[in-house]
Amino acid sequence: MTYAVAVRALCEFTARAGDLDLRFTPAPSGLEGMAGHAAVTGRRGPAYETEVALTGQYENLLVRGRADGYDPQANQVEEIKTYRGRLDSVRDNHRAAHWAQARVYGHLLCQARGLAQVRVALVYFNVATEEETLLVETRDAAWLAAFFHEQCERFLAWSRTELAHRQARDAALEKLAFPYGEFRSGQRELAVSVYRTARDGRCLMAQAPTGIGKTLGTLFPLLRAAPGAGLDKVFFLAAKGSGRGLAMAALDTLNAQPAAPGLRVLDLQARDKTCEHPDKACHGDSCPLAQGFYDRLPAARETALFLDRLQLENGLFNHAYRVPFRWARGNGWMAAAMANVLLHLPRRDEFLRAHVMNGYRRMMETLLLNQREDGLWGQLVDDAGSWTESSGSAMFTYALATGVRSGWLDEERFGPAVAKAWK
Repeated sequence: MTYAVAVRALCEFTARAGDLDLRFTPAPSGLEGMAGHAAVTGRRGPAYETEVALTGQYENLLVRGRADGYDPQANQVEEIKTYRGRLDSVRDNHRAAHWAQARVYGHLLCQARGLAQVRVALVYFNVATEEETLLVETRDAAWLAAFFHEQCERFLAWSRTELAHRQARDAALEKLAFPYGEFRSGQRELAVSVYRTARDGRCLMAQAPTGIGKTLGTLFPLLRAAPGAGLDKVFFLAAKGSGRGLAMAALDTLNAQPAAPGLRVLDLQARDKTCEHPDKACHGDSCPLAQGFYDRLPAARETALFLDRLQLENGLFNHAYRVPFRWARGNGWMAAAMANVLLHLPRRDEFLRAHVMNGYRRMMETLLLNQREDGLWGQLVDDAGSWTESSGSAMFTYALATGVRSGWLDEERFGPAVAKAWK
């Protein structure tokens, strides 16, 4: 199967770095951006090429896009970005993605035209003053190819697992059964209408009385129809907190069914309800969670992938593939890593946070069951006959203590285990 991705989408996923920065930056409108591009290209010579269509293949990943411009006389490929205000208001995480786009286009151009090297240029154009700032680097084809391959590897590592997840999810949704023995009065009619509407790609407006189970009567048939209708996401809008709670409870119920669809639920709420530092501005100079956010994001994704592939039902990890022993020190590193990821991952990143939190809590529950009388854990966590292991026990204690202190774990249940291990 070939996966196609645009150059911009690839680079925004793989290349952003530095702080999360949500400070207001006056951005040009779409029409102003188009006019800015035209102004820049209009200043170039007659040999200048615009909107150069380029494609490249890496394994089963097809990358395609249009380079803003190429000057064959200067051997310079250009990526044009428009902005308002001061140039230093263009955030570092955006600049990293901009450079990545320019370099990927540089590689694709070298590959398409057999160039040994190329000048890679970022052109920042101020739409108000029409001032043009040119940033240029010269790269050889081998360097650009290595850069391109690195971005593709990062993208493929995630996309492969995403594809596997979606295939498993869709297969489970096709087998999903209604979680209760029978429908309520009126609920079945609603569910049938929703299912047929989703299946046929139509719109539905329904009015139903209170008490028939509208939330589950809508979500269940919509998810059941999703694989056949080619739906990947479902959006559920709630006007009040009570409606949100019903939707979350319904999704928990569906996820707990024997089919186990593994639905990923993203709960979007107002910033003042979810922000861990409401007294701070959302940028790296103010908030510790915003600082270095994009630098930590790949590790958070990797942790989520690790949980998907290797974590056992009881929350522990085997020593290696086909080596069914739960080594304390190896599990200790995972316990400490999950605790640290949760400490530094903002609450607004609900999917990754919920994913890691679920894996973390499953592991902590099993650790609680396997703690020994002396407060430590065995060299093999779930083998009572193995000797105690201090390094793994220290990391388990850290992970448990972090969870209790941060409110992720119930203090009455887990607090005594932390105290016991500390002694």
